[in-house]
Amino acid sequence: MKNMVVSLAVNLVAVVFGVLLWYNNTYHDTPIKQLPTAFHMAKGSHKTVVVFHKTGCHQCQTLTGSVNQLKKVRDQKNKATIVLDYANSEAQPYFEQFQIKSVPTILILKSGKVIRQIANPSASQIKKLVSE
Repeated sequence: MKNMVVSLAVNLVAVVFGVLLWYNNTYHDTPIKQLPTAFHMAKGSHKTVVVFHKTGCHQCQTLTGSVNQLKKVRDQKNKATIVLDYANSEAQPYFEQFQIKSVPTILILKSGKVIRQIANPSASQIKKLVSE
């Protein structure tokens, strides 16, 4: 019985660790259905951060945790953050609209206009965007 409890506990820890690892290493893209509303809100006076990435991009993958942390903190502060994956065909029109030629790229929008663009951002640059 004791071995069974220990085995169950070890499996539970492994599952929790696996979920946390997946969560931190997977982009949390903005759902496609929310994009029109999100970009409409980006036309307001508050700054919106837009992260463009592509599944399978090595540089994008190295920044996943930083982007997820950025989105989490900005969401807690009710600041808009939009995350788009080029691998999702429904997101590609936004890549075209903003003329995104390489990933990862981050745009800062205010009143619907690009006020800053960061191509190939570093983790430290992403961290600084929390206050945008």
